[in-house]
Amino acid sequence: ATVIRIPNHIPNNISIFSTVMNLKVAYQSAIAAIINQERIDLIHFFEWQTIPLLIPWGDILKVQKVYSTTSIQRTRNLSKSPLASGIEKLEELSLNKSDLILASSEKLSKLINENYDVKAENLEVLSFEDEI
Repeated sequence: ATVIRIPNHIPNNISIFSTVMNLKVAYQSAIAAIINQERIDLIHFFEWQTIPLLIPWGDILKVQKVYSTTSIQRTRNLSKSPLASGIEKLEELSLNKSDLILASSEKLSKLINENYDVKAENLEVLSFEDEI
């Protein structure tokens, strides 16, 4: 198996949304280049900043799309600000395009299922804690 990692190489931006939108373009370009050069079986996304590209590409990519997370917006920020609401909408649209979501806890898995209407069969609990 070959693993190709796409690093977060976007410099400072004016907001978290500008960072995410710039990452989206960088990731789309990198993934397209990899797909044109390699046979891809799976794309694994980590944390919410990486998943907005699933919104336009989720149905087009004919590979397994796995998303790993330790939180959702409602666990990071309880406010109902436009920023928080926007992040929630990005998560909702993206999570429902994922084939498998690896949540770091049973509680988080349940929250994803309840808040984003993700099917239970698309969720799996996998602790991301470091073992020493």
